Amino acid sequence: MEYSILTLVPVVAGIGEALRIAGLPCKYVPFTNLAIGLIIGIIICNTNLDGCVIDGLVVGLGASGLTRSSQEVNCMLNNRRCCQEEKK
Repeated sequence: MEYSILTLVPVVAGIGEALRIAGLPCKYVPFTNLAIGLIIGIIICNTNLDGCVIDGLVVGLGASGLTRSSQEVNCMLNNRRCCQEEKK
């Protein structure tokens, strides 16, 4: 099956965001995104395991960056508290 790892980044970010809305603390979302990315990378990839792990890391880290960046922009535009400020 042909796929691009770039199309998996928003999917993993969406799963992580859904888990955050369901009650997962903000500080665990990046780790969750990384774990989900690794799992998806290993399941979907059909080449050697090393390439699959690297693809999973790229997807997970990309999803973490996408989630964090979108949260920062949302906080800036709406003058809301961000995840980092929730722990204060």
